[in-house]
Amino acid sequence: MPGSFLTARWFLVVFAASLATEVTHSLMIHLPGFMLDVGMNEAGIGVVSGVATAVALIARPWIGRTMDIRSRRLVIRLGVALLAVACIGYSFVTTSGPLLWSMRGLQALGDAMSYTAFFTYVADRVPAGRRTQGLAIFGISGLAPIGLGTVLGDFVLARADYHAMFLVGAGFCALALGLAFTLESTGAHAGAAPRGFMAVLRSRRMRPLWFGTALLAVAFSVVFIYVKTYVEQSGLESVGPFFLSYAATAVALRLFFGWVPDRVGPRKLLGPALAVYALSFLVMATGPEGAALLPLAGLLGGTGHAIVFPVLLAMVTTRSGAADRGGAAAAFTAVLDLGGILFAPLLGLLIIQLGYPVMFVTSAMVILVGAAVFYRLDRAEVAEMLDTAELEIHPYPAPPA
Repeated sequence: MPGSFLTARWFLVVFAASLATEVTHSLMIHLPGFMLDVGMNEAGIGVVSGVATAVALIARPWIGRTMDIRSRRLVIRLGVALLAVACIGYSFVTTSGPLLWSMRGLQALGDAMSYTAFFTYVADRVPAGRRTQGLAIFGISGLAPIGLGTVLGDFVLARADYHAMFLVGAGFCALALGLAFTLESTGAHAGAAPRGFMAVLRSRRMRPLWFGTALLAVAFSVVFIYVKTYVEQSGLESVGPFFLSYAATAVALRLFFGWVPDRVGPRKLLGPALAVYALSFLVMATGPEGAALLPLAGLLGGTGHAIVFPVLLAMVTTRSGAADRGGAAAAFTAVLDLGGILFAPLLGLLIIQLGYPVMFVTSAMVILVGAAVFYRLDRAEVAEMLDTAELEIHPYPAPPA
């Protein structure tokens, strides 16, 4: 793989720190089981999770501003430290009381801070003409632990208990925090005053990108919430074939073809990648008899994920400019979170009323039509920006010769 940044010390360190942090995050897939053990029911688990998501959303403007005024490194350290405190705190929880609620809030805040700051840090340091490739390859640090963290959790729980699992998570956070203290600082660009989170969120030049991010939120809601329940309700043996194919495809594409969006143009690939994501849902709409097609659906979904996420994030962090990059990244993750909060219940209601095939087809159509709308919105927006010379840099930088 060409590209010196991939073997640079800073990239390897931030990748390892993110990987360790995401292992802890993946261990928390087992958290609902712990909540049941300490006396909380399914409804209570949903309420706690909703409140935690709200905490993260409310904090995102502050996260973005802190990154832009202070540094990305500071927010990485604080976020990972809060995750470690949450893990240690969970190990003392014995009932579904205030301590559990507090630790769940700290976990959500730590996740939001570390996740956003890690990606912003990479966006700062990767060459502008290869930003999509850098973000795509760095994103493997979040994809790989999806399987590793869940298997590690199963291993620990088979030999000990949830409290031991939380201490293992704290250990990975300690490793990530140690690595974070070796990172150089980025952010707080001299001579460029950040406009702030809300200004970036309301910016006309960013609106098409928030629309595209909302489409990604629809796809994420389908994949990470309802594919599991679809498999269970359909009587299929396991969701493993789907997610194994999904993750393996996404990792392989980012490793070996992560350079393609920067060479072709990120914007040009966004629509086709969304269409492939939608095709994954149409494959699953064939019904339970299509169990053999789950790996194919995973391959298509992984292809969409591998391209859409880094392309959107690269466009967001490029178009916002260096001074507002932290706020823009925070806004991007906030739109993803808010989209999940809004779309997941609607998709669930659609399943209850009309069934999974209709939900899959409807989601696919929303994404396909939405991709066409995105290009219509963005074409007008880019033309206006160029006419009025609003941007100091081209919104889609060409790769170096």
